[in-house]
Amino acid sequence: MAPKIEELENGRQTKVTKNPFEPRKTTTVQRSRDEVYPERKGLHKPQYLGDSELDLLFQKLEKILEPKLEDISIEQLGESMFGKRDVPDIRKAVVGQLLDYLIEAKEFSLKVNEKSNDKNLLSISLHDIKTFAKLVNVIIILGIYPCIMPLRIGIPLEKRRLKDFGTPIYKPIQVDHIPPALGAKSYAERHREHESLLTFVYEKLTQVFFEPSDVQQLLMKGSGYSDFLTVAITLATVPYFNHSTKQKALRDFSRVTSIASTFELYQDYSLLLSSSSPGYFKNFVLQKLQSLPYSAPKGDGLLTLMEYVLGLRDQEEIGVEKLDQVAQIVLQKPKDCTSQEYFSSIGNQCYDLLVNINRPTITSCTAHVIEKIWYKNSKIVEDFIIKRIWKNLNPETKERKELVLVSEAAFNNNINVLISLSSKGLPVPLLLTVFMPILAPLWSYYIFLKNHEKSGEVVQNIILGFLACIGSDSLALQDALVLIARNVVSTGGEGWIFRYGPNLLVEIGRENEELSTKTSNETKVLDFVKALDNGCKYFVELVKQLDDEPVRRLFTSLLKNWLNSDTQSLAEDNSFLKLADLRILESMANDFKETLAESPKELFDLIHSVLQHKDTSADNDNDADSDDEDESESREGEIMTVTLELLSAVLSETQSELLDDACKNILRQIKETLVESPLPTAHSLSQRIDLLLTGDSPVKNERDAHQKVFTRAITNLNDPLVPIRAHGLYLLRSLVEQRSSVLTLEFALNLHLIQLKDPEPFIYLNAIKGLDSLIDWDASSVLPHILSLYSGTSEDKADLDERLRIGEVILRYIRHQDEAFIGDLAKEVSNAALSIIRRTSNDEPVVDDRLRMSAMSLLGTCCNTNPIGILDNLENALDCAIGILQLESDKEKAIMRRSAIVLIHDLIVGTSKSDSVPFPISYKEKVVTVLRYVKENDSDLLTREHAQTVLETIDELVKALMSNDE
Repeated sequence: MAPKIEELENGRQTKVTKNPFEPRKTTTVQRSRDEVYPERKGLHKPQYLGDSELDLLFQKLEKILEPKLEDISIEQLGESMFGKRDVPDIRKAVVGQLLDYLIEAKEFSLKVNEKSNDKNLLSISLHDIKTFAKLVNVIIILGIYPCIMPLRIGIPLEKRRLKDFGTPIYKPIQVDHIPPALGAKSYAERHREHESLLTFVYEKLTQVFFEPSDVQQLLMKGSGYSDFLTVAITLATVPYFNHSTKQKALRDFSRVTSIASTFELYQDYSLLLSSSSPGYFKNFVLQKLQSLPYSAPKGDGLLTLMEYVLGLRDQEEIGVEKLDQVAQIVLQKPKDCTSQEYFSSIGNQCYDLLVNINRPTITSCTAHVIEKIWYKNSKIVEDFIIKRIWKNLNPETKERKELVLVSEAAFNNNINVLISLSSKGLPVPLLLTVFMPILAPLWSYYIFLKNHEKSGEVVQNIILGFLACIGSDSLALQDALVLIARNVVSTGGEGWIFRYGPNLLVEIGRENEELSTKTSNETKVLDFVKALDNGCKYFVELVKQLDDEPVRRLFTSLLKNWLNSDTQSLAEDNSFLKLADLRILESMANDFKETLAESPKELFDLIHSVLQHKDTSADNDNDADSDDEDESESREGEIMTVTLELLSAVLSETQSELLDDACKNILRQIKETLVESPLPTAHSLSQRIDLLLTGDSPVKNERDAHQKVFTRAITNLNDPLVPIRAHGLYLLRSLVEQRSSVLTLEFALNLHLIQLKDPEPFIYLNAIKGLDSLIDWDASSVLPHILSLYSGTSEDKADLDERLRIGEVILRYIRHQDEAFIGDLAKEVSNAALSIIRRTSNDEPVVDDRLRMSAMSLLGTCCNTNPIGILDNLENALDCAIGILQLESDKEKAIMRRSAIVLIHDLIVGTSKSDSVPFPISYKEKVVTVLRYVKENDSDLLTREHAQTVLETIDELVKALMSNDE
């Protein structure tokens, strides 16, 4: 068949001319999905449709809410629900019907749960949850926002859609505001319709929120509760609303907040405060936010405050500044509550948080809060926290009749509190206040566990942690050790004892007085001797964990007490104490021979105390009875002989060059005592002392003292307990700050870098401080080394956490230098930062964005501190920032673009402060152009806001420059 020829009206055939440059249309043999699957339903449609009341309801809702969220309107829903009927108030009718659907969903879900055997199974299917979420969003858009937006209350709707912002599916939603009443003569009349609809919505929502159900659970997890809370606060605060409406909302408000988690309340209140709401609304929200730490409905206000401020739910690293922020919030007591009420709640919460030793970050933050409160008012900490600790370890028995004074759970919790407090490096006065009144009962608990063949490691670590933390105060440490020694055989307190409860855990119960009176005196003496042997053994085990100096001081102190007690009355109790002291001295003399012989001063003190005691005893013997004379002379002669032999041995091993002024003074006092003695050996020793004192004059040298501190620091750094390791870093830092000759710079640097890797915050934060001191010592040697680790050019590779912590060290150095931040070191810092920021080539490892952000922060701080220091790299920094904004446009790179804009802001502000370093002229127009483009086109809303802020800063600087020129 010949092809058909198209004819024109005039009958002529026309030839079609093709454009040879026209692009060819693509052709394919691929079939469409409708051709392949003609009966395809789509993945978004379920294969099975249920016939229950709940299923039928959601099938109906799916048809009503079929249009997209941006296209749904009151008129369209009204026509779907009510047809052509004339409805007086179409908005209220539509919103009310939607709320009724929500209430029906709740009622139907409850019926399903009653019939279901698995109470954990959600009654609403996954497919229907999408329809449920759309129903809630429609209620919010059509029923709540039209009322609160005219009042300028709440979070703008667009800010709640940041997830979809900049994506192809994003379309703005227009909220149809309810107009104010025409001809209104007052604000109450003007907003009467808003009040009416909000009240209507609030009453409907209370039927859903105030009854536990699957619907309530879904509303608490997603959109719903925050809007319900906003409506409740609006009704309670708007001054134009009816008084009865406000009173009802205020009465219900505690119930509204009780159904939400405290973290949800912190989030919602913080978001509402950040909005541009009226003052009366913000004041109410601020009042409720301030009351959360002490009166949260769930009782976890302080815990949630720490989680919220520290960001523990989304990040692991914490900073000291965040700990200070938590403490500052806690110290700001609200005006609407008494100090008694506020600090009682805070104190009880602090105690409960210290119990949870499995959350070290929370216990560290709690200890930091307690420390700050202590500095402000120590009585608050003592009355509301410490007394509870005392009560649970040393209970009063006079006014109590119950047999169990401290239950198993309460006692175990109290031990956990002491574990937390002894491991946080608290101030010495605070630790002394906490532990000294309960140190004897704590030692008794340790003895109880050892006597019952249980592990006492936990209690021993508590005591050692406490002793390590107060080690800087030698007198306090000695008093604590003497207190334990005086109670070495203690097994309980006044009227109470330790015992095992029904759950085989330790509890404190009332002592059985009848059983004590029935025990014979002989049995009591045998029990005492056995307890004394065990107590001395355990005490020596404890003292072995300490440094040598406290051991020597303790031995001297106990010996003095034992000698002085000989002049007191020989009552039964005093005899037992003397026996206990003598037994401890014997145990320590056997186990610490070398330690006691190392320091001549301590031994000279000991010898002097014995000789003084001998003179006092001789004066008292003049009036003594003849029956006791022989025994007294024999005992005193034995003590005098041992003392003189000890003095001779010490003098033989002592060099005159090592004697300080304190040792010389003691030797002079010993010599005066020996001259008056009739013994020939005493005179010989006095002559030897003369020769020793008249020898070469000792040279003042702090090296030995520094060497002792250094040895103690190294020992502490190898200890498994966190507070002792942190104290070792403190001692090492003190030597660095004194430029001590006992350690080299390289050794100290390597030691701090090792500790910087420790996961414990108290360790690596102290390591950061130590590195800061090392830079002050010799920046030209230390800074290049840590910069090579930071930039990754060193042979010793560091992990990400270590490099970020080194970045903190460098940041502290830049700030400390201030205007002195210039020269080669400043250039090295900026070069290292730029090498990290620049994108690597294909054959190099990718740099983590967190490290690049850290480097940009360093550059910005450099320019803000002293732009002269990075003058050569100023344009390179701008190139990096502009390159990030232009090339790294992916959604996951939004944080890098924000950091780049902050860097540009720092460079602009830093150069504006300096008269000698202007902003590069060739980059002015380019920076403004890039920022304007980002402001208009970036896919991240926060990046846009940052760009707008920098542009406003530039405008302000230009205006200021023009005004100065005029």
